[in-house]
Amino acid sequence: MTPIAPVTLSTILLLTASVGCASAPREEATPAAATAAAPAAIAPQAPAVPVAVKGQAPAVDPFGKPGFRTFIKDGRLWVFRDGSKDLSEFLVAGEPAKSVTRPGVGPMRMSVRAVDSETIVDYLVATPGFDTAIVDGRLWVFRSGSADAAEFKAKGEPAKSVTRPGVGPMGMSVRSADSETIVAYLVAKPGFDTGVVDGRLWVFRSGSTDAAEFASKGEPAKSVTRPGAGPMGMSIRSVDNDTIVAYLAAKPGFHTEVVKERLWVLREGSPELVEFLATGEPAKSVTLPRAGPLGMSVRSTDRETIDLYLASR
Repeated sequence: MTPIAPVTLSTILLLTASVGCASAPREEATPAAATAAAPAAIAPQAPAVPVAVKGQAPAVDPFGKPGFRTFIKDGRLWVFRDGSKDLSEFLVAGEPAKSVTRPGVGPMRMSVRAVDSETIVDYLVATPGFDTAIVDGRLWVFRSGSADAAEFKAKGEPAKSVTRPGVGPMGMSVRSADSETIVAYLVAKPGFDTGVVDGRLWVFRSGSTDAAEFASKGEPAKSVTRPGAGPMGMSIRSVDNDTIVAYLAAKPGFHTEVVKERLWVLREGSPELVEFLATGEPAKSVTLPRAGPLGMSVRSTDRETIDLYLASR
């Protein structure tokens, strides 16, 4: 069976959430040489950027991915393949006469629109560091540049594979040549480098000295562990608690920051975020106790932003 050509993307992970510490973690020393329920319905308010304006491309594209351009119009996220004829026509003439909409599947629970369903699906499954392809409604994932990816592209599905039912975007089953690749794909987040050792998830800020040392030397001598707090119930480890909290709190479209052990959540590009960064906590806010990662209370300028954050992946 001939697969759809994989969407080839760059290295793993980009985007940073700035947060501090929450409840007390467990600290460990290891040998240096060792290797929430969502609301039923939400009407999201889109962030201030990028806005689709005829004849103009936005300077900022917070929801863009390598190979794709995105625009927000009337609260919905338009997606185009970078460099495509459809993108050029959209910038000149506005919305196309025909399009496809997938309600609520995008970042911040936005509906996603494109000229065809394939563009929407390819955008949603695209993750830097991985090649992806859809075959018979199931998502195949391979590490970019791997022998398995090259063989899949040349010959199709391998004789042996592993499947994780229903864990992918839009509830798709995810398949690969091995379970480790599937897990790596599922735990990937922009702004962080990840690795799984002995069933536990290590996270580091992308580009940090800690990430480089972990890649070259293995586990650090000192670390912090949060048992069972990671994706799929994995224990999560890092060099400090702040990195763990930042990883768990990070979601596309939101700025997150911990102040006095409470998680502040604000929409990227919003006037409220600009004011928060300039003056600190606003005079009026809403708090949802113990609703955030690691049981942190979540705060924002309005309840809608909190609900939208909690409902987003």
